[in-house]
Amino acid sequence: MVARPEAWQASGAALAGGPVERLAPVVEALSAVSPDHRPADRLPASVHAALVASGLWKLWVPRAYGGLEQDLPTALALFERAAAVDGSLGFALAIGTGGGLFAAWLPEATAREIFTPEAALIAGSGAPTGTARPLATGVLVEGEWRYASLIHAATWVTASVRLVDRAGVVAVAVPASEVEILPRWQADALAGTDSQDIRMRDVRVPAARIFDLASPPRLDGTLYRFDFMALAATAFAAVAVGIARGAVEHVQERLLGLGQVEGEGVARLARATACQRAAWRALQASVVAAWALLEERPTLPPERVLDVRLAAVEATRQAVAAVDGLAEIAGMRLLARHDTFSQAWRDVHGVAQHALITVARERELGAGLLEAASD
Repeated sequence: MVARPEAWQASGAALAGGPVERLAPVVEALSAVSPDHRPADRLPASVHAALVASGLWKLWVPRAYGGLEQDLPTALALFERAAAVDGSLGFALAIGTGGGLFAAWLPEATAREIFTPEAALIAGSGAPTGTARPLATGVLVEGEWRYASLIHAATWVTASVRLVDRAGVVAVAVPASEVEILPRWQADALAGTDSQDIRMRDVRVPAARIFDLASPPRLDGTLYRFDFMALAATAFAAVAVGIARGAVEHVQERLLGLGQVEGEGVARLARATACQRAAWRALQASVVAAWALLEERPTLPPERVLDVRLAAVEATRQAVAAVDGLAEIAGMRLLARHDTFSQAWRDVHGVAQHALITVARERELGAGLLEAASD
């Protein structure tokens, strides 16, 4: 979506003083580069520099390594607001900050090496499409992975691999310089996320850079004890809801500019606004309740994890529905490459394809509900 500083000012005030305040110079940097002059597949270099300077790439890095270790409800508000300004920016923040969580699973010395530098940024993939062969001091990794967002800006890469000597999946951390980038990312949705494919050939990974997200984290902060899959799902859902907010704000401004205060367009605006707001309120309520519970106990009960994941999938569905409802009256503007609403429409559908929040997840979650009810 085209960055709109006025939309940022209008809706960001409630979060002033926190991470969203750090986002302001990032938005300014993005607004300074016209869509016609932006890279086709990644954020402008000036935006990445602003993100480094803001400290937002380290939103979820532990404080011990110079990070913010931000609570989940506040982080989701940041992702939502960034996505309302630009879908690629919101998605980049959600996925780029996620790598900071891995510090809680990596050994102390490794975590410090990776995350202490100011420009620390992780790219990679959680899909286990590579293999790891045992060595005396670690593993030998080989494979290809798709959609390693932010790869050109990354300092390290993490990837899930299947162990060849026994059943199991682990993750490995590798310096970005040891990874081959396969420039295949050509997309009209979330184009600025630099989600290229990557390849590793016979990369030696020492034992200190191998970690398992299925095991308990080394660090005990609430952020790191939150169910990882549920946390990730809410991050992407917040991006979808934010994109929908940006689309609604754009249509509202357009109708006001045209002096149109009645008719089908106004009715659709009302329905889309209600849908987007309901999605955000429900997602917030589920996450805030889960966070408060987790601060009082070591882990979330399965039914609470299920509730959060359901809220993420439903919020995404409602975000898509809100934008689709407005798209039906957009006409030929949907075909324009740099039209603000057109980009939001493409971006929200792009986010909704993420495996953690696609509506296909409803089958898995529905089975979980039935299992819980039978216990």
